[in-house]
Amino acid sequence: MALRDRAVRLPGQTERLAHEVGLLEVLIELQVAELDVSIGEAPPVQARMTRLRVAANVLLPELALQLAQARRSVAEFDGYLERLEAGHAAGAVGDDVHALLCAEYREGETRARATLAALEGQADVWRREGPAVIAVCDAWMKLELAVVAARRYVQQPEASAGADAVLRRERERLDEVAALMERL
Repeated sequence: MALRDRAVRLPGQTERLAHEVGLLEVLIELQVAELDVSIGEAPPVQARMTRLRVAANVLLPELALQLAQARRSVAEFDGYLERLEAGHAAGAVGDDVHALLCAEYREGETRARATLAALEGQADVWRREGPAVIAVCDAWMKLELAVVAARRYVQQPEASAGADAVLRRERERLDEVAALMERL
């Protein structure tokens, strides 16, 4: 039974792993592009696109994770304070311990709220400017896919299925990022 259950989960696990490997390929491609920009090997337009692609594919998802963690942290401290007050009111927590923990939790809550406020400020910028960034990245990827297809059509040797596949995965990532942005 246990083996059957593991076998049933295997396709889903394999799919998630394939997705993560595809994401890793996109991130490596972006890292290489960033390196080209930093050493001056990329023309200005390509450098700007690389920065936008990194922002959309890396920075925004990272911000969303940090924002979720900050919200959880604030909720945790609120919960600690609420349960501490209830324990103190019920007599389960003494005055000295209550005062000590209350100060500790309020300090933690203050730090968590400050972090959350800073992250919310960044999220507000993404809410305003993010759709345009994603649209520009999407248009660039469509153009790059068309260029790869044209190179393949004229049988130019450097046109490879690998570049095509990475661009398609990055477009999929952009779809995920657009959905993620809606949940900011």
